[in-house]
Amino acid sequence: MGYYPIKCIRCAHVTDNEHVLFNTKDVIGDVFVKDRPETAAAPDMTSPFMEMKSETVTKGSIWDDDDEDTAEDIPMQELQATIEFSQYMTCSDIEKYCEQQGFDRCQRHYQHVDVTPDFAGKITDVNDLLTGLSFQKEKDGKTVKAYKRICPHCHCELPSRSGSMPTYNVTVMGTSASGKTVYLSALNWLLAQSQGDLPYRSSLTCLSANKANQDFVNKSNTLFEQGVLPGTTQIVLTEPLVVEMTYRLQDRMKRCLIALADMRGEDLVAQDGENLLARGEFFARADAFMVLVSPMNMQYIHNSLPNGEREESNSNVHQTLMSNISEYILPFFQNGVIAAPTVVMMSKCDVLMNNAARLAIPLSNAVVAAEPPIKFTGTYFAQQNRGTQTIMQCDQSLFSFLKNTFPRTYFTSFSSLGRNIVIEEGENSEKKIQNPNAIRPIRVVDPIIYILISLGFLPDFSLMELGPQHTENNIGILNRWIAERT
Repeated sequence: MGYYPIKCIRCAHVTDNEHVLFNTKDVIGDVFVKDRPETAAAPDMTSPFMEMKSETVTKGSIWDDDDEDTAEDIPMQELQATIEFSQYMTCSDIEKYCEQQGFDRCQRHYQHVDVTPDFAGKITDVNDLLTGLSFQKEKDGKTVKAYKRICPHCHCELPSRSGSMPTYNVTVMGTSASGKTVYLSALNWLLAQSQGDLPYRSSLTCLSANKANQDFVNKSNTLFEQGVLPGTTQIVLTEPLVVEMTYRLQDRMKRCLIALADMRGEDLVAQDGENLLARGEFFARADAFMVLVSPMNMQYIHNSLPNGEREESNSNVHQTLMSNISEYILPFFQNGVIAAPTVVMMSKCDVLMNNAARLAIPLSNAVVAAEPPIKFTGTYFAQQNRGTQTIMQCDQSLFSFLKNTFPRTYFTSFSSLGRNIVIEEGENSEKKIQNPNAIRPIRVVDPIIYILISLGFLPDFSLMELGPQHTENNIGILNRWIAERT
């Protein structure tokens, strides 16, 4: 028995049944919340779910019952234990409040969760997962159910399935114009389509797990259906992109939540690191990292392209990026290295494909070569890793920095839209793809697959190979994963 760590998708803090907050305003049933009296003390924002009263009590306030007691009639000890009704409260505080007011007894609602072996040793609470609370808001009033759980640290609403499956927080890093916005749009679209099978007739299906993402989902759909490019990620993706993933292997099934938190590219190259310092603890709690690098900011590649294909670049941006990571992020990590699984992703590989000869990239390099019909084998991952590193070494200082800073790094390349699209300027400087039917993303899902393997959610396909001579080894890997992870 037990449940998975209830991890916030925004701040990555972990909470449990007793400390998670419930939204008492957004409930199922009749809603009637009395306003706080004007004489009530201002709420303590560090603990918004409880407010203790030890000063003058105004007659007729929310903690008064139908009796006519005055402040002088109520013992001081009882006043200090009085809980004021608030929008965000723990289950225990709701229960205490209802008891003090003489309301009907609250009812807790639980969900039974079967925790997989890889998490069993980490579970400290053997109770089932608390998913809601039924209670009265006023004397003789109808019973309502609070079912929306809130992070006690940052007040972010938790996904409804939080705690019933693992939650993995992935930090997406990249400078401005590295392609993060379009990448996340393409990833969201492809995951929603659930395209592509995994080895051994297994599959990965995904669905959106955060209502706050709906505007971003709509813009992703618009990109692929009408060709309209989205704005910057910070405008269209105000909360982490959260998807629920279901992996099926024969009769086995495993689920998780993935929260992709985008960093402002401007923060990574800002002259001061105030915003980076403010998020340092969040970085330290991330389960994995995705680092996007634009080849257009690599001086050799930019200078080698014909004038018509050169995008605006900044050859100094990588130096600032490295400096800011070293000064403002690494101090939050032990020994000054980020040991979480990391994928370094070189964007816009379509440009490299179209200019391979000019850039002296051999056609055998996996970055520009045609993709194999069967992916996600040890050979496939090794070729992508080696090929991307070969190209990235044209910016040797950046390449060395990334390898040393992220020791568990896998290198790959991708193109969010593919090789054959034509972008034109629309109205109000809006960029639009002239031929959206030609969009063919390249290796967009690969980074997520690799991260899920590294986190143990998927079997280690990077240890598997094609061919009957490898069948026994592959089945052994699958059986060990089934025993340890399902």
